[in-house]
Amino acid sequence: MRARSIVLSVVCGVLAVSGVAAEAAPKKQKPKPPVCNLVTDAKGDADDISAAEDVGPNSPALDILSADIATDATNITAVLRVDKLTKNDSTSPLGNAWYVYFSGNGPELYLSGVLTPTGESFSAGYVDTTRMSLGAATGVFDTDKSEIRVTAPLAIFAPQAVIKPGSKLSTLNALTQRYVGAAAAGFSRGVTLSADTAEGGKSYVAGSRSCVAVGK
Repeated sequence: MRARSIVLSVVCGVLAVSGVAAEAAPKKQKPKPPVCNLVTDAKGDADDISAAEDVGPNSPALDILSADIATDATNITAVLRVDKLTKNDSTSPLGNAWYVYFSGNGPELYLSGVLTPTGESFSAGYVDTTRMSLGAATGVFDTDKSEIRVTAPLAIFAPQAVIKPGSKLSTLNALTQRYVGAAAAGFSRGVTLSADTAEGGKSYVAGSRSCVAVGK
């Protein structure tokens, strides 16, 4: 009987150790998938939505398909994807502009890219009845991917808004415009017509994983 008792004790001991090991091993949680295409829009509708009496031709370079924003600890990047980006848009000989808008804990903010026959520029700003630039940003017109990517330091939006990890950025929308006239007195660029818009985008929590590579 003693030998049997020893065997039973060993078996029970093994089961006990196995139970502890199984209980101690935490379950691996799957990382949340990166957010992507926070703003989407139909193809083929970039035809001067702001001027029904003077509807222009659809421009693939201004035809919004989707847009996103993403942040890391110090920078924010906006990406606007269009049907077919070109730097020589025959439908807009005076130039084009692309905007991604969003709201934090203050006024509406934006990142933008402008392309005219004289060159390209990128900026960050906020809206107060009209767009107010806060300074230059960096960016790229990627004709291979048909993307406009704009990056700015988060600090550029202060004191209008403080954006930090965990901040909720909402009211995402995108806008494209074409230049159609000469600049008025006091303005550096000409009159614009809105070609396409995409509204009702999903919100983004600053610092969340995104399909957008911040700063690239």
